[in-house]
Amino acid sequence: MRNIWIKKNKKRANLPLITSLAIYIAITIMVVLSINNATIESKEQEIAELTNSINRAVSLCYATEGSYPANMDYLKVNYGLEIDEDKYLVHYEIFASNIAPEIKVFKIK
Repeated sequence: MRNIWIKKNKKRANLPLITSLAIYIAITIMVVLSINNATIESKEQEIAELTNSINRAVSLCYATEGSYPANMDYLKVNYGLEIDEDKYLVHYEIFASNIAPEIKVFKIK
């Protein structure tokens, strides 16, 4: 007499392997996406921190001297502001010495 259960067991034998492989692929995809999101958030945080540092230096200059600095070089020399110009591009536009300048920071790719 032939055992009818053997055929079904052979089909089910691959099920744990397929399930494990699917779980492994899903976890790998989630890890890769998490790393990508962390990298994007890190870059945004670096830009925000640099922008805040520049704004603090500008505010300190205005509080100390009564006018906003004419350019970024003045902040670098007199207030110790350091910017990695290989990584960031800073747009600093001043309209008048008593009006806060427009400051934008861009990451160079």
